Amino acid sequence: MRRIIGIITGVAILALMIWASVLIVSSPSPKPQIGEIDYSLFDYDNIMALIDNTDYSSINPDSIIATSEITGNLPEKIIGDPNAKVLIYEYADYACSHCAEMNTVTKKLLDKYDGKVAIVYRGFLLNGYPNNVEAAAAANAAAIQGYWEKYKNLVYSEQSTWLYLTSDVVPYFGNLFVEASDGKGDLDKFYEDMESESIAKKLAFDHAMGEAVELTGTPTFRINGEKISGGDLETYVSDLVNN
Repeated sequence: MRRIIGIITGVAILALMIWASVLIVSSPSPKPQIGEIDYSLFDYDNIMALIDNTDYSSINPDSIIATSEITGNLPEKIIGDPNAKVLIYEYADYACSHCAEMNTVTKKLLDKYDGKVAIVYRGFLLNGYPNNVEAAAAANAAAIQGYWEKYKNLVYSEQSTWLYLTSDVVPYFGNLFVEASDGKGDLDKFYEDMESESIAKKLAFDHAMGEAVELTGTPTFRINGEKISGGDLETYVSDLVNN
């Protein structure tokens, strides 16, 4: 009888241990608190934690936002005249292949309607995309030194090369910065800025603006508060410019 009880007890304990281990594995890890964030990790959850701890409710996402603490004291990334007749708000992820394709389209629009069209570019981080936080941090670090537009184009054109790099991805982005700046940029500052709280706040701000307009994917374009699909963008812009 004792042996039977012992077997039953052992089975029960084993079942409890298995259940507990499954519970631990299946339970989501808590998001880091602000004081726990290591900005050098380029971690998606770190950016989401910043968003969760920041109030963006007073900001109109369909407007150019002045620099402030909430943006990491970094300005909007604008190509063209911000007072242009057509102002396009673009939300994109540097690791998104469709965003890379649309980058050639937006470049063509800016050239075709020079002075009449401008783009406000905001990053929207897609969960699970490899190296996208690193790419966004690198692009913003290049922007601080005035090389963002050329750097953005390089990051998109080289997307297939850096997308699945592991330990070499940050030096790779550094090499792109040297190319974008024609060797004139400060590479040490570039790396330092990549890991800064200021850029993390900027990534969080851009993403939060996308959440505010209920983005479901990238690339997404907004003009006059209206969502425009990538396939309709050229026609829509042409109609606005010519009317």
